[in-house]
Amino acid sequence: MPRSRSKEGEAPSNDYDWSNADDEELTIARHESIRSKIEWEERQRRRVRNGQYSIYETGGGSSSETQVFSRSFSIHNSEKSGREHQWTNFNSLGARLANMNPVLERSKSSKQPKLTASLLKNAKAKLGKAMSKLILHEALPARIVESPFLQPILQVTAKVGKSVRGPSAYEVTRVYLEEEYKEIQEWVNTFKPIWEERGVTIMCDGWKGTRNQHIIIFLIYSPRGTIFKKSIDASNVTSHTAEYYFNIMNKMVDEIGEEFIVQFVTDNKAAIKAGGKMLMQKRRHLYWSACSAHCLDLILEEIGNRKSVRGS
Repeated sequence: MPRSRSKEGEAPSNDYDWSNADDEELTIARHESIRSKIEWEERQRRRVRNGQYSIYETGGGSSSETQVFSRSFSIHNSEKSGREHQWTNFNSLGARLANMNPVLERSKSSKQPKLTASLLKNAKAKLGKAMSKLILHEALPARIVESPFLQPILQVTAKVGKSVRGPSAYEVTRVYLEEEYKEIQEWVNTFKPIWEERGVTIMCDGWKGTRNQHIIIFLIYSPRGTIFKKSIDASNVTSHTAEYYFNIMNKMVDEIGEEFIVQFVTDNKAAIKAGGKMLMQKRRHLYWSACSAHCLDLILEEIGNRKSVRGS
């Protein structure tokens, strides 16, 4: 912390430039903190000159017979320096001043006072208002504030400073997206030891989106966890036959590694069921299974379509 007063009687000067501070209350608190530290240092210098030492600076208690000066200054052994006198009382004022160490040690009382709870409350309110503007005006989901990635963003922002601008849309989609993809791939590779030990299950699911797009996704399940592998846009496929589903499942086995896969789980569509059976004929150690949840859904749907149920 730079000192703001070099001579006694001079007005304190501020080496920091707070002209660009956004929060006037925080600026005032910082000035008060610096001023209180300057006043404390002045009081310490006066005590040295007047011979007034507190028990906390000398390192002893009120009942101590021998006090050792150990916090603010240090007493040098007279045998190590020819310029020092043979002091009989090392706690005397002359011994302390003659053997003063110019390097002051940090003490507990030199710490800056913490910001008050009201200032922290106001700062949090300003941060919350700024984040809420982004979420509300950009129609982002409110649960984004609970994201585990949000607090690291705030910490990095505070560290780099307000003069650093955020990334552009091009940097997000062209630079950092590729870096994130590489990190995810490295993370997925850490799953492979458990894949080799226990094997994996490939889960295949498909649905139509709001734009009538036919999307097929593939997930990899293992005791370590479930990860997303890839998705296929099958909207332009004119005929979703058993051969089509067999080909995409067979290709997925090659991409993941046949030695890792134990079974394939798909829905109960007739073409997919036929494709799964064709896959078992080619890959003898693999098993195809129908999705139990989808089976229950079809059973309940069929029960609901009965006249006796619909009429009740």
